[in-house]
Amino acid sequence: MSRIPWSYRFYRLTWNGLDLLFPPVVCGGCGRVGWRWCPECQERVPRLHGPICERCGIPTNGPDTREKCRSNPPAYRKMRSWAVFDSPVQDGLHTMKYRRNIGLGEALALQMADFVRSLQWPIQMLIPVPLSKKRRKERGYNQVGLVARPLAYQIDLMYEPGALQKVRETRTQVGLTISQRAKMSRMRIRPTRKS
Repeated sequence: MSRIPWSYRFYRLTWNGLDLLFPPVVCGGCGRVGWRWCPECQERVPRLHGPICERCGIPTNGPDTREKCRSNPPAYRKMRSWAVFDSPVQDGLHTMKYRRNIGLGEALALQMADFVRSLQWPIQMLIPVPLSKKRRKERGYNQVGLVARPLAYQIDLMYEPGALQKVRETRTQVGLTISQRAKMSRMRIRPTRKS
């Protein structure tokens, strides 16, 4: 295991102190009492298996790059998923997003860090996808940032939550299909101009 940056040690110490003062009520994945993210849920994280597309990271049965990614390449160079969006990860993310389980972000980042390191990508910065001003005000935090900040600290990267801004309000994506989500996501964010 690589050295742990001081920024992350301090961040982790803060959360450990909060856990002592205010013990976690239930695990975000299964509801087990006394954990933010219990060992059983850590073991049950559903990982992608088998060959995946080199571009989008979706599982394939054939070539290294899916035909769709060759004929109509996405705007990004590469994308990978740490886990399948299923229980317990889905349950955990929903408790973080809708039930204010903000301590879960650090616990998920801790487990996610080795996966990100294993990619061996030349990553310099982590930027959470921004929320609209309205949704940020309603929720009080960006749930993606709750994972991205400790992940950046853990793998010693710059964390820039203000590098992108959402440029138009969109409706919630809950219940939408993949194609509907893709259509909504086009042109919703832009880089923030430096003054």
